[in-house]
Amino acid sequence: MSLTVIIMFVLTGLVLIGFELILPGGVLGIMGSLSLLAGLVGIFVEYGALAGLGGGLLSILLLWLGAGAWFKYFPRTGSGKRFLALTDTSDWTSYDQELAALLDKTGHCHTQLRPCGTVIIDGKRYDVVTRGELIAAGSAVKVVEVTGSRIVVEEIDKTTAPPV
Repeated sequence: MSLTVIIMFVLTGLVLIGFELILPGGVLGIMGSLSLLAGLVGIFVEYGALAGLGGGLLSILLLWLGAGAWFKYFPRTGSGKRFLALTDTSDWTSYDQELAALLDKTGHCHTQLRPCGTVIIDGKRYDVVTRGELIAAGSAVKVVEVTGSRIVVEEIDKTTAPPV
């Protein structure tokens, strides 16, 4: 194997591994790894163990520097901004935090609660659960617990119920 072929195997392997970062899926990474391995084996066979170790260390160094440059500069490019969320995620939640304001509010059942269903509170529909009891549609309910997106209601007397 000539030096030109060895260099082409190594460079092709490094480039394919780099493309794996843009087009994930594994195929380019595997092809790049095999090409890099073939180039390094060629160095060992043609030029000996010392040259093979040097080529291997140089390949590792180039991969490390390329990955570092990728992670440093790619997020700032136009395509990087489309791929990555560059906002602070510390205030993100998986539920609507305004649901906590429903605590102690009253409404009426839009559907039968067995033990889950829909209620209307202040003109808006909410998916709710009970603590296990069955509540008929149209019954007056009160929110007794809000945990994340889980709203727990209990039936209240019709005399204290809000108008439907």
